[in-house]
Amino acid sequence: MKLTFGEKTAATIGGMITVFHSQMVQIFLLFFYADVQRFPPVLVSVLFLAVRLLSAVAGPLFATFVDRVRFRWGKYKPWLLIFAVPVGVFGVLTFTPFGGPPALAMALSAASYLLFGLCTSLAAAATSGMGPAITKDITDRLSMGRLSFVWVMLGATAVGVIGRPAYRFLGQGDDGKGLMLLMGCAAGVGLLVALFQVLRIRERYVAPPKRLAHDLPFRERVRIVAGNRTALIVYATTLASSLSNGVRSALGILYLKYWFQDESLIVLSGLSAMVSTLLGVLLSGPFVRRLGVRASLVLSAAVQIATLAAVSAAPRDATGVTVYLAANALGGLLLGLATPAQGTLMPAAMDYTEYHAGRNLNSFLGSFTLVASNVGAALAGALAAGGLSVVGYVAGVDQTPQALVGLRLLAGLVPAVLMLPALLVAKYDLTEERQKEMAHALIERHEADVSVLQSAGENPTGGEPA
Repeated sequence: MKLTFGEKTAATIGGMITVFHSQMVQIFLLFFYADVQRFPPVLVSVLFLAVRLLSAVAGPLFATFVDRVRFRWGKYKPWLLIFAVPVGVFGVLTFTPFGGPPALAMALSAASYLLFGLCTSLAAAATSGMGPAITKDITDRLSMGRLSFVWVMLGATAVGVIGRPAYRFLGQGDDGKGLMLLMGCAAGVGLLVALFQVLRIRERYVAPPKRLAHDLPFRERVRIVAGNRTALIVYATTLASSLSNGVRSALGILYLKYWFQDESLIVLSGLSAMVSTLLGVLLSGPFVRRLGVRASLVLSAAVQIATLAAVSAAPRDATGVTVYLAANALGGLLLGLATPAQGTLMPAAMDYTEYHAGRNLNSFLGSFTLVASNVGAALAGALAAGGLSVVGYVAGVDQTPQALVGLRLLAGLVPAVLMLPALLVAKYDLTEERQKEMAHALIERHEADVSVLQSAGENPTGGEPA
């Protein structure tokens, strides 16, 4: 059964809140800790790394629990409402300028951020398996991928464009207070969005009790995941993308400042990438229908790798600026064209596991995508910092020719090399036809399970009626 626009909206709108929180952390948290809370730089680095590693470990463990249980109101969507409150509360506390002794203020801020990062990670792990429970139709999944990107762009734009004016207005000269109030507004919106999702989302294809993995030990779960080629491709491409984008983002402004001697280009660069990516998403429907999922992803990865490498070859003049901006826009366009197709891979991997193993491990499978993303982001920071040290970068002075060459490589060629594993999508073999066959079989299995439960007078916990 095809989803309505309202159902698709409910299933994807949560991405707006998620990216708002992540962008607030990326853009403003370092400023808040350094200028408001007066954290030592080394403590900030350790704290950021600790949150990433804690999230990477906690996600799969919690997902194991999620796969074993379900609520009366659904299997995945109740978690949206359960985590909306702690995520909102700890988000506010993360940006709260605690007073009192400096050591106590730092401890409270650090604890708040750790709990905020942990809650957001657990919420993502708990709901990562919801997609296959909502629809088995690949066209619906592609459509949801496009709509999800729009919501994500809105969340990111809200932070990047109005974030600073908003906290300045709310704080009336007190930046710490303004950031805290802005996060409070986000917490309220997040709670309303979660309530809307719980009321609107229909989980039609939730596995009944006999197909939940109550008795599977952690090691057996890992073995099943390790045998799922599609899932491994998703993890590899996620790790590659997180590493590549993390290194490029961390060093982009330094590259522009010292190579082109114009750090203001970061605004034009970001705008061109955003517009071209959005255009790609809007055009992705006919693009994916013509090429297919696998070919779309391979072409996108190849072009992105080429455009990243082109950055290192850009000359130090107006032509080089044009090359840089054009490469940035072209890479963004191909990323947008393939983004909805990328979003179908993990639901297909989840269906594959349930189809062949007869067990539902959706949240467990999805949680390792978060692990790959967190590990990639943590390693990207270390690689960027280590790379600057190796090339001889010195902050605030004119760079040596050696350092300039190093910056060019770190901003272009290195991210291109790190993106190479994304080409593993060429090994993706769950064609649209195979996905339709699996979906048909899973729907029939689901209906048979529900029928048996109803005949036995039991509550058919296999999903909501269409």
